[in-house]
Amino acid sequence: MSTIIMKKNTQGFKQFQEYVLNSGYKCSDENGSIVIGNEYLKDTIEQCDYIVAATNTYLNRKTRSGKTPNYRTLLGFACVTIPPKNNHVYVDLICGKGSGKIIFKDIEELAKSLGKTKIKLSAIPTAMMAYYGAHGFKFTERDNCQEANNIRDAAVALNSLIKERIKLVKNAETQQIKPDKQRLRMLTRHIKRTSNILQDGLIELQLTADKQCRTKSDCGENGYTMTKCLT
Repeated sequence: MSTIIMKKNTQGFKQFQEYVLNSGYKCSDENGSIVIGNEYLKDTIEQCDYIVAATNTYLNRKTRSGKTPNYRTLLGFACVTIPPKNNHVYVDLICGKGSGKIIFKDIEELAKSLGKTKIKLSAIPTAMMAYYGAHGFKFTERDNCQEANNIRDAAVALNSLIKERIKLVKNAETQQIKPDKQRLRMLTRHIKRTSNILQDGLIELQLTADKQCRTKSDCGENGYTMTKCLT
C-alpha cells in the first residue's frame, strides 16, 4: 500500500477529482457500512485543500511530481482543509476500509510540514466516534487536548463496548456460527445507552460541529468535535 498527497489545483489533484467523480466510486467509512452521497462527495473534494490517497499500485508513467498512482486500485482517501489563521488542519472526509492508519499518518506529516500542531474532525455517532478515538483523537477543543473527566469516562466505556461487540461477531464468523443473540442484544443496548450519555455531555459542552444544535438527532447529523494534538 502506498500513499500520495495532492495539493489543490495541481495536475494530480485534478486527475484524482476527475476519477472519483466520474468512475462511480463509492465512499464508505472504515467499517464499510456508510456510503457518502455523490453530491456531498463532489462538494467536499472541490472545497478541500489537499487529498491524501492510498492505492495498491502505480502506473508505468511519471509526472513532474513523481509516480502516477493507479486510481483503479484506490483503497481510500481523505480530504483535508487548512483553515486560515488556525493552528490545525481539518479532515473533512475520510473514505475506505483498511487504509485509515496509513492515511492518518500522512495527514500528521502534512500538518507538521505546514507548521500545524493539531488535527481536527467531526465524528458521526456511534462507530466512527470509537474509530477516531482509536487513532488518538479526543473529544476536546482544549489546547492540551485533554478531555473533561465525564467525557473521557463515557468515551472509554463506549470504545470498550464496541470492541467487545466486534470481537463477538468476528469470533462467530471464524467458527462459522451465529453470534450469541442474547449477548449481542445486551451489548447493543449498552452501546446505545453509553453513546447517548456521551452525546449529552458533548452537547452540554458544545463540542459539536454545529454550535447551534441542541438535540442528539440534530447534533449527530454534523458530528462531534474531536482533536488530536501532534508531538
